[in-house]
Amino acid sequence: MIATMSMLLGLLAAAVPATPPAAGEITPRMILSVNSIQDVRLSPDGRQVLYELRRTDWEGNRWKTELWLVGTEPAAKPRKLIDGVTGTSPYRSVHATWRPDGRAITYFLAREGGDGQIWSTDVATGMEKALTNLKGWKEINPRGIQPSFLKWSPDGSRVAFVMNVTQPVDPENDPADTAKKGYEASVYYPNESYVSLGQLWILTAADGTARRVSRPDLSVTDIEWSPDSRRMVVSAMPVPKEGRILNHYATNGLDNDLYMLDLSTDDAKVMPLVAQPGWETAPAWSPDGRWIAFQSQHGIKDWNYTSYIGVVSADGGPVRYLDEEFEKVRGSSATGLLWDAKSEGVYFTALYHGRRPLFHAAAGRDGKERVVEITPGSPGATFFNHYSIRPAANVVACSGETITTPDDLYVSPLDKFAPRVAAPVNPDWPRARLPAIEEVEWKSDGMEIHGYLLTPPGAAPGKPLPGIVYTPGGPSMVRTGFQFDEGLYPFLTWATRGYAVFVPNNRGRNGWGLPLRQSMPEHSDYVAGPYRDVMAGIDMLVARGTLDPSRLGISGFSFGGALTAYIVTQTDRFKAASIGEGAVNPVAQLFGLAGQPDAVQLQHDQRGYNLPWDPAARKTIEEQAPLYLADRVKTPCLLEYGVLSEAKSDGVPFFNALQHFGVPSKLIVYPRTGHGPDEPLLYLDSFERNVAWFDQWLAGKK
Repeated sequence: MIATMSMLLGLLAAAVPATPPAAGEITPRMILSVNSIQDVRLSPDGRQVLYELRRTDWEGNRWKTELWLVGTEPAAKPRKLIDGVTGTSPYRSVHATWRPDGRAITYFLAREGGDGQIWSTDVATGMEKALTNLKGWKEINPRGIQPSFLKWSPDGSRVAFVMNVTQPVDPENDPADTAKKGYEASVYYPNESYVSLGQLWILTAADGTARRVSRPDLSVTDIEWSPDSRRMVVSAMPVPKEGRILNHYATNGLDNDLYMLDLSTDDAKVMPLVAQPGWETAPAWSPDGRWIAFQSQHGIKDWNYTSYIGVVSADGGPVRYLDEEFEKVRGSSATGLLWDAKSEGVYFTALYHGRRPLFHAAAGRDGKERVVEITPGSPGATFFNHYSIRPAANVVACSGETITTPDDLYVSPLDKFAPRVAAPVNPDWPRARLPAIEEVEWKSDGMEIHGYLLTPPGAAPGKPLPGIVYTPGGPSMVRTGFQFDEGLYPFLTWATRGYAVFVPNNRGRNGWGLPLRQSMPEHSDYVAGPYRDVMAGIDMLVARGTLDPSRLGISGFSFGGALTAYIVTQTDRFKAASIGEGAVNPVAQLFGLAGQPDAVQLQHDQRGYNLPWDPAARKTIEEQAPLYLADRVKTPCLLEYGVLSEAKSDGVPFFNALQHFGVPSKLIVYPRTGHGPDEPLLYLDSFERNVAWFDQWLAGKK
């Protein structure tokens, strides 16, 4: 009998039978209990580091936020500054910022039962006070406020912040009145889901007054003060004349341009600075006040997320780019832009060869770009992240982790990277008898593909191991952060229970060059090409005697879930599969997005797909649609979907098909969940189900 949705939701009330831990096992609860650094901010003088720490509140089924301080000198002792709030998202951050004099930190927070406000905490005393008294300001996004939304003027007199304002419902199309009449829908139905608009406000520190300074025809995202505090450059999107944006795709920055605001006048005169196709975001002003660096799509609107470092004069003019050649090598966006002390070049980070290094880009006297890696290391080395830089103080602070060890806080001189641990935030994590990490590479369709292999502690060389393959979401580069910088599957539990864990990079992912990244959309092989890449990697590991071909499992989430679903329609080599949030019916998805230009372009730019009314396009999509190929599946499948996400549109139809064809399968629907779980107990449930699922089918454990 096929379970109904309500029955499936009820299954979560029952405990998953726990598979007994193996000796030396890193358990799912251990993985989910690690402390994670969410943000790092150096003080203006570079002598202290503010870092945001996330802890797991198992009793409350929440994640707890704490703000800590530690000096950058050796032997400095960390001290907790404040407790933030608990939240449901493990990615939540308050993104606190320093007041320019270094005496206080400022952040947005919605205290229990109250409206959101901007708060300030004195660093010396820990005393907290509200800087605003705004009504109805709520924190709707469980991940918290964006870090670019709150910035002090360099002279310390004012705070600029962006408030996202929900648009009013069109009275002619009010869904609340549907009991009396119908209302006119749009292609973005339901059209009551208006996108919020970003309003720029400025708070005067002396008297606590706040005023809106942005025009109603602009929706503001990123903001940056001039060094003299008289002007501001913002990234913003034009708002339609009717003042409503229905298309939520339009608010992701692809249509953002740069504007200059003159704050020396009461009317805050606005002038366009850079206007061209694609995004212009994350502006950074040079210390000498002459230049503005920003993330740019180089005049090409492209959903494949290629982003360059653009530079323009603060007075306007042509744009020059600092990393055009290096972008071809890395195939990933430049982020976190910050000028050096002499206004000669820009520091930035980018995903590259499994890591997120810190780089410096500048134009030489000959006009040629100069890009230098500041934090060099081998592809499998420590994954540094959350960089904070004070060039004038010659110091950088960041988090650091590996695939098998979680976060610690590091500091280093900026001119010669030599990181040392400034605050160990996971002192109880095991440091001995951890799984071994190996970078592997192979050829697929003439392309060089990379990946990572985890093998159990003390695994005997030359003895084939049962293996679990993981295909990440995105498509995004496989990373060397803790648990592959993913929180979705218990990789370390699998490895310490005797499995080899193979995580391949495939075409379409970033960080290994633009040709590899563009190969997927260029050939419209959203899953067919990556399937060949993954299987070529498995063949290589089987041939060298690492993997046992008779005991293989495969798993994946989001894009990786779709890829995993496709893979089990193409081969019976896997004894079990776990599919998380995989979109298995791209034909229906594309039909449903027709009429939305940005959504259609996204499918073309990322997947190479055209709309399925074209017979040739429909044939290409159907040949890669797992739901259309479900009659070929023989592999037992565990399906996991969120009730607020793809459960009904993809999870249920694919589960029904597997049941129809007699394939052993389970559909787990997680309550209160969108595209992947957030709550600790739901994560734990998923981890334990996946351990039990692969133990059952690969190791014969019931």
